[in-house]
Amino acid sequence: MLGDGKLAAGLRLLPELAERAVHPLGDQLGLSLEDTARGIVTVATSAMANAMREITIARGGTPPGASDRIRGRWSALRNLLAAELGVRR
Repeated sequence: MLGDGKLAAGLRLLPELAERAVHPLGDQLGLSLEDTARGIVTVATSAMANAMREITIARGGTPPGASDRIRGRWSALRNLLAAELGVRR
């Protein structure tokens, strides 16, 4: 799930440290490492989508019209966020 660890802006994820950080939460929830990581991504994506909805609606727009706010390469996370907002590429 972590791939090669390359992130935006030249950052690099160290899989061993990420696993060490996520593992205790998975143990508490009775989930595998992978399921715990997926859950974290789901919660983070939902929180970002909710924030974008609030901002977009406050400015008089519609969430599917927010495609101009989802910039950059269409990474897996951006795809999840776009799907949550109903935005097409």
